[in-house]
Amino acid sequence: MEPSQSLLNHFEAECRSLREQGFSIFGLHQDSIVLAVTDDTERDFGYSVSEMLGMNAWRLFDVASFSEITKHLSRKQNSDYQAVAVSKSGQRISIFMHILQLALGDESVRLVAYKLV
Repeated sequence: MEPSQSLLNHFEAECRSLREQGFSIFGLHQDSIVLAVTDDTERDFGYSVSEMLGMNAWRLFDVASFSEITKHLSRKQNSDYQAVAVSKSGQRISIFMHILQLALGDESVRLVAYKLV
């Protein structure tokens, strides 16, 4: 199912608003596969945009925080959460995440906006 133009416009406006608030953004498929990233994720995580696209997002988080992150990602409503991410070099990064749940037909997409803490 193709998303409506109205939904796409809303999505773009939401992304623009979050970027204006200083958030960086990546999008996740319901199976936690990275669908979209902003250029600053390369700076923050050390992965190039092409490396991140198609990556399982769990590679970006500290193993010790998986169960708590799962609770937030699996919610049907928007959620805020502070998490520990891991860069490509293995450096632990504290981030504040704002997770938006979006439905596109039968599939769900999560927009993860984050700020370094």
